[in-house]
Amino acid sequence: MASIALARPAALYVAALCAGGLIVGCRLLPGLIPSEKLGGGEIEALRASLAGDVWLPDPEWSVVRDARAGLAQLPPLYRWRFGGRIDDHGPLEPGEDAASRRLALEVLAERDEPAGWNAAILLAREHPEQDARLSDVLERLVTGRTRGGLSAFKLTSRAPAAEPSASLRAAAAEAWCGVLAARSADDPFKALAPAGRALEDAALPELVRTELIYGICRRIPPRAVRAVEDALKNTAGTEPSLRRAAMEACALHALWNRPESATIADAAVIDFREDGERWPAVLLDSRRSSAGLARDADAGVRAAWLLWLAAVRDPQAAQSLETALRDRDEGVRERAAIGLGVLGTAEARTLLEAEIAKGTNRTAAARALTAWGADAVRPLLEAGSPHLALVIARELHTAPAADAGLLLENLLRSRSPEVHTAAIEAVDGWPDEWAVPVLLEGLRSDVARIRRSALSALRLRCPKVPGDFPCDETDAAVRAEAVARLIHDAGLPTRPVEPPAVRAPQNERVPDAAREAWVVGVLQDAVLAVGRGEPHSAVLARLRGFEAADVPVLERFLGDSGPGSPAAELSRLLTETVLLELAPQWKALVELASSDRAARRKAAQDLAEVGRERTLSPALVQRLEERLIASDDAEVWRFVLEAVAADATPESERLMVLAAQHARADIRLAACRYAARHRLPRFAAWLTPLLADGDFAVRLAAVEASGVCGNPVVIGGRPEHGLPGLRDMLRDQNDRLRIGAAIALARLGDRQGLEELLRLSNHPERAIRKSAVRGMSGLGDRQIERRLREMAVGERDAEVRREIEAPGLQPVGFGRL
Repeated sequence: MASIALARPAALYVAALCAGGLIVGCRLLPGLIPSEKLGGGEIEALRASLAGDVWLPDPEWSVVRDARAGLAQLPPLYRWRFGGRIDDHGPLEPGEDAASRRLALEVLAERDEPAGWNAAILLAREHPEQDARLSDVLERLVTGRTRGGLSAFKLTSRAPAAEPSASLRAAAAEAWCGVLAARSADDPFKALAPAGRALEDAALPELVRTELIYGICRRIPPRAVRAVEDALKNTAGTEPSLRRAAMEACALHALWNRPESATIADAAVIDFREDGERWPAVLLDSRRSSAGLARDADAGVRAAWLLWLAAVRDPQAAQSLETALRDRDEGVRERAAIGLGVLGTAEARTLLEAEIAKGTNRTAAARALTAWGADAVRPLLEAGSPHLALVIARELHTAPAADAGLLLENLLRSRSPEVHTAAIEAVDGWPDEWAVPVLLEGLRSDVARIRRSALSALRLRCPKVPGDFPCDETDAAVRAEAVARLIHDAGLPTRPVEPPAVRAPQNERVPDAAREAWVVGVLQDAVLAVGRGEPHSAVLARLRGFEAADVPVLERFLGDSGPGSPAAELSRLLTETVLLELAPQWKALVELASSDRAARRKAAQDLAEVGRERTLSPALVQRLEERLIASDDAEVWRFVLEAVAADATPESERLMVLAAQHARADIRLAACRYAARHRLPRFAAWLTPLLADGDFAVRLAAVEASGVCGNPVVIGGRPEHGLPGLRDMLRDQNDRLRIGAAIALARLGDRQGLEELLRLSNHPERAIRKSAVRGMSGLGDRQIERRLREMAVGERDAEVRREIEAPGLQPVGFGRL
């Protein structure tokens, strides 16, 4: 099979574009778009919002999610996002008129400036069926030159203020491949030939070449793409990230081109052979060896190799993936779990469930189990972990089904607004029959912001839905009546009513729903008894028969009971008697008040062990806050913070706010690590004071956490309160703090941070140059890329060169499978 790069002469492609008289040089002819239909103010407002060169890698993208979305015929998942936003609409609101939006983007796409380039990319993503004019703009952005060989960005009398960055050109490459593929789905070789020729240009930025490899290999066998074969051979001068991309592209092609009747979990019908015309020879040779690339020095290559083995149904895939679950690299361990989901066999599911039972690779294993449908992950949600609920809700986006919709409806009844948001976003692109019932449940949410998001999504799907739904109404009964009226008036699909369950025999366990109703009824009777003044002994007698499985229902009751009421008195009885016998975490809570220091520490350690396995309930964590405020034992603090460290719940965060103000530096340090782990923008409010902490380790950890939380507030600090920001720390005398601040600022997109990293990369000390190189990883800035290439050629120190070539030096979010 000939290489795609030679599939079609360039002259034929140019002639096809010019034949219609649509292009003069590389500029679009003016007047092709009826811009008079839009007001000048609207165009200029859109132009201002699109003027930035702010394309970033999307950390939510992965090879598996990309392929699953494609197979499920969902809207594409893009590797690049505009302006730091996940949504594909860029800076525009999703409720805008679609025709006006498209027209505005077409008008701007004619302009040879950043706003025009961004408009062209967004337009191509939303309407890949566009004609050759748009493809030409994207090709100029990708290649950086006209077909006459001149710079594509110096053609007008008024040159643009800046040339596009490598990140913008990579986003253009992604969109361009989509436009080319839409031209001729039946002949992908013919359609993608221009991208193949562009890939042959070794002078293209590495990010752009990487993106072309992904875009081509979704539809073209990797064996036909010469750049993939060359990168996998790992010859001298091969960029590590390019080699990783080549290996990932092979996995992506295998997943995208499985038989139509196959699903990720349908192991019986997947049968890939060692096709010499499909896979590069280096892969087939490695596959025949004992370990293949599973022992490659590059962790990213190892991870992608394992996924490829799973996708092609290699007979040794399960064994290789099980071994990789203990790899020295955390990323490889996580991706081995994902690979088991791709493999989809009964053995693979057993291995994943064992990982969750052991508490290892929980997040990746939960994502992988969604390959078997909602029933496989429903038991994980019963533990009540908001973190796992969030992971599962996001993963269900690429698994549209009726049972997945029902699971998302249940998640909308949880206490976590983040989970609610993920559930609403998960049904984007789903068929109405499954998505609308989820959005209707969102309208019933207790959170006004979620109700507004659900209403916006409904109106996009159903034009008959009015915009006057009472989203801000506090009375749940009024909202429920409004939902019922909306369903009737707009003719919305609802979930069919299931037939009543048959009563189980007496010797079988009562169904969970019936059991929960029984527990709630007993509690309601007990509240009335307390209100009547019955003795506590008589009230406790009513509470006999509860089991350990009933603890979540009891905990929800504790969270709903206000102070000074009969329910509050019953809550006290539950926590002091019933729950002590049913739940070890509640017994540990009581022991935290013991006068014996050893008993208190043992109780805190028990809580930490429970917290490693499952999320502690909000009611329990609220009471833990009271215990911590009264405790001056640092050992107790450390164990309790460890118990909640895995969950970004509001209750857990309140404990971390307390920890951030603790007198001991190691407790404050734990708060910083929590912030770095969960990376929520609101953490900046209590991280900023720690930038001025008296302890060096705390300051350094606060700097790192500030850089990954994504809130620009930390850049300038709060000078009105005497609190420094990250920019102030660029003048610090300590090298580690100064480098840390530069890295954090660069991650936040601050130019001073980028410039400081560039300056430190010339530092005479080896350790500082190494740290600067490590901080440049994934920034995608043109000056950074140029500096790294200069260092790769001119750096004499072997350790610094190894750092430049290290597997970690790759675009952020692109190594995740």
